[in-house]
Amino acid sequence: MGRLPRKKNVPEENPQKEERLGSTPNGELVAALKIAFREAMGLEEGETFRDVLTEAVREGTKSLASKIDSLGESLGTKIDSLGNKIDNLGESLGTKIDRIPDRIVEELYGNQTVRWGQLILGI
Repeated sequence: MGRLPRKKNVPEENPQKEERLGSTPNGELVAALKIAFREAMGLEEGETFRDVLTEAVREGTKSLASKIDSLGESLGTKIDSLGNKIDNLGESLGTKIDRIPDRIVEELYGNQTVRWGQLILGI
């Protein structure tokens, strides 16, 4: 006849074992620590630390995504504002460049209102 397979060392959940732990000095300490841990972590009955941790990570991810969205909007607004300022500077510079010939004429001919056509055509 063959031998029976050996049973592996797999920890089994046994509610009676926890009851027995409570009856020993170390078991009472373990039970008290479990209760203290659950209270400190704010765990409700049937809730595990993993559940709480998973929820915290989920909420943190949502919060982080919200902050990234907000930063993106803020950056977009600042880029738009900077673009407007550059456009305004370009217009201002263009206007100043357009006025250079008039200023040259003023410098050459005084404060007389001489137009380019008059200067070139001799009118």
